[in-house]
Amino acid sequence: MAKYGLSEWVRMLRLDRSVPGVKSLLPRRGARRVPRDATRWEIVRMALEELGPTFIKLGQLLSNRTDILPTELVQELTRLQDEVQPIPRRLVLRAIEEELGRPIEDVFEELDREPVASASIAQVHRAVLRTGELVGVKLQRPGIESKIETDLDIVAYFAKLAERYIPSSRYLGPSSMVKEFRKHIRRELDFGRERQNMERFASLFANRSQIKVLATYPRFSTKRLLIMEYAEGIKIRKALDGGKPLGSFGFDAKTVAENGAELMLEQILIHGFFHADPHPGNIMVLPGNVLCFLDFGLMGRLHEDERDHLASAITGMVRRDGAKVTDSILRLTRCSRALDYEELVDEVQELVDDYLDRSLKDMDIAVLFSDLIGLVVSHGLTVPTSLMMVAKALLTIEGLGRNLYPDFTLQPVLEGLARRLVVEKLRPARLAHQASTVGLDYLELLRDLPSNLSGVSRQLRTGQLTIGFRLRGLEPLRNTLDNIGYRLIFGIVLAALMISSALIIHARLPPLWNDIPLIGLAGFGVAGILGLGFLFSIISRVFRRR
Repeated sequence: MAKYGLSEWVRMLRLDRSVPGVKSLLPRRGARRVPRDATRWEIVRMALEELGPTFIKLGQLLSNRTDILPTELVQELTRLQDEVQPIPRRLVLRAIEEELGRPIEDVFEELDREPVASASIAQVHRAVLRTGELVGVKLQRPGIESKIETDLDIVAYFAKLAERYIPSSRYLGPSSMVKEFRKHIRRELDFGRERQNMERFASLFANRSQIKVLATYPRFSTKRLLIMEYAEGIKIRKALDGGKPLGSFGFDAKTVAENGAELMLEQILIHGFFHADPHPGNIMVLPGNVLCFLDFGLMGRLHEDERDHLASAITGMVRRDGAKVTDSILRLTRCSRALDYEELVDEVQELVDDYLDRSLKDMDIAVLFSDLIGLVVSHGLTVPTSLMMVAKALLTIEGLGRNLYPDFTLQPVLEGLARRLVVEKLRPARLAHQASTVGLDYLELLRDLPSNLSGVSRQLRTGQLTIGFRLRGLEPLRNTLDNIGYRLIFGIVLAALMISSALIIHARLPPLWNDIPLIGLAGFGVAGILGLGFLFSIISRVFRRR
């Protein structure tokens, strides 16, 4: 923080007071060790990249939170690079043998010296099994798990300091964010879970020719080692970074962009199990314009009800039905304060109309989702993380599609999928499943009804029946009343102290100093200090509100 010119954050968190030696790290006022033309959020990104894997992953996860973070910061967080120096060859061989529990020669015929990809958590080598299959060997960096656990403790400590010393941060819930992040990164460190994700993903798209899911080799894979099929193709990032059109590599950019969008929407709305980080480095194009998703460590999940509500929201958008969109959003979110429903419907309708009145080329459905989230947050609704991951995935895939094919838009793909969703809802098998589920619920209700009624009747006869009420939205009023009460009591005590001190001085009660009672003088001194402190707290509160 000090190195990258974020010294005020160190002071705000009181690290310069609580941690020995930190004050000496802070540069003098005006000193700067980063490029002068770098923006504040670029500096944050550079600091996170130097801090290493835990902080890079934290930044990538926070890039989903467009509802609470500035747009400029989110854009910088999406640019976080996760490429580091490869693990030395001898450490690679030793770590693979430890995971396999046998010599490398017993499993591999060949193992490339240089990795095909190297990131902060793992690196991938091309290899050939003794049975002849071409595979990718994904190896977790030795010691990375303990390093990440240490970093997680540091991040959790920072979150507690932020909640203690920066009141405005409390509504973001830093500690709960860190708790969620800890869960995500621990899952990503478990390659056994990633292998399960790949197998489930492969079963969902087994009959789709537009997508290739790499097969895995469970008998050789462990928690820190993942052996999977190796595919020959080109990563989309390589094409974009090289500035060459995808067509120069023998692929059809329009087909790739449309297939990618269709597959992403199908993952979200049909299966409820989707790749949560579909950036250009995680998607490969294979011969025949076939897409291959990589890195299944971070997956998003939507329950059936969430998928239905999200599908209803999308259908409402396509049909310009603001009320339908609003109702679906209210079912997907949680409300923390009183809501003006009619006002929200009007604002949603205006937003949808504004986007759909544009020409097809200017439409940006992913930004529409992002703006919708910003709108509902401004009305006091809390957006679940799963929905934020959906919005981030749509933003990423649409941006990727535009980079590959400038005339690309999600609108036609979305309309086609909306029709498919309607057909899917009316499918006899689905209707039969829903009918059986509802029927079983009612059957269970009827079965339990006699015993429940008997229990209520017994409580009525014995006078033990109680009814509880919980009024929402009164907490801010109660806090305000508490603050008013404390100030009134403080003012009364202060006035009593001053009056009693004046009476003591007037009565000239001993002990005396220069003919003035010491007790009365001390009382005035204490009253003066308390009064100044009280006045200072009121003035500082007024300035903070401004």
